[in-house]
Amino acid sequence: MSFLDRLMHKSELSPEHLAGYKRIGEQVFEVEAELSESTNAKARALLQAAKSLQVMGDALLREVDPRDKKSLHVATETHEQAEAWYGHIPDLLIGARKEAAFEGSSTFPLPFQLRSGRDMRDMQGTCPIEHLAGMRRAADEMEDLVKDKMTFARTQGETYKDVILLFEEARTRRGAGDAIVGSIMEGQRLPPQSHEDAEIYYRAVLSDYLLIAQAVEDPSLMAKRASTSSANWSSTAIGRPTAGGRHHCCDMDDDDDDDDDGCC
Repeated sequence: MSFLDRLMHKSELSPEHLAGYKRIGEQVFEVEAELSESTNAKARALLQAAKSLQVMGDALLREVDPRDKKSLHVATETHEQAEAWYGHIPDLLIGARKEAAFEGSSTFPLPFQLRSGRDMRDMQGTCPIEHLAGMRRAADEMEDLVKDKMTFARTQGETYKDVILLFEEARTRRGAGDAIVGSIMEGQRLPPQSHEDAEIYYRAVLSDYLLIAQAVEDPSLMAKRASTSSANWSSTAIGRPTAGGRHHCCDMDDDDDDDDDGCC
């Protein structure tokens, strides 16, 4: 990495990295086709978790073009976040295939949720606008991913009540994040805290949409979710301290261990 890249908190995303991410995405489509007729709720929920991470990662890196060397220099936070999301997909797909083949064969715990890793990293300064724009795209794509299934869920009475309520929370938080990022992208100079608030809102939204994508396949997963879901992600933005009383930017997954514990 060049000195200028380090100074601007950027890192180079190689064409090989992008090709690897594309291959992971192709695996998701392949397994999705394989399991299209599966009625196994856990297998379908695992697949939806994998698809969600792929959709989020693709949206985050949408502006990166391997033919444009300049675009390969992305915010370090964006590079690390994409690696974290894509990195979980293979294990989720393995779990989905095993569960579809023999019910109860996958020990992967659900729901799969995004959580801060043990080695949380404090961001110094303003969260980069290009990273916020990527998170905004990811939230938009995730809402599109679950929208049709939410239409179905609303016809099922109380069965999906908790899923529907969480969806409404997520939509509201997304609007708050969009309002801040829209102002920044229009050229308004906002304090660093506003950048961080927007990033925290998007972390909450993506965490919620990921859970919703799984719960529309198996609504019982709502009762199994961690007690600290979106509340911790959005607490700073609404005036309460985050866990440990610290502000964090872009730390949805800094966990380096490979434990199959169902969370990042």
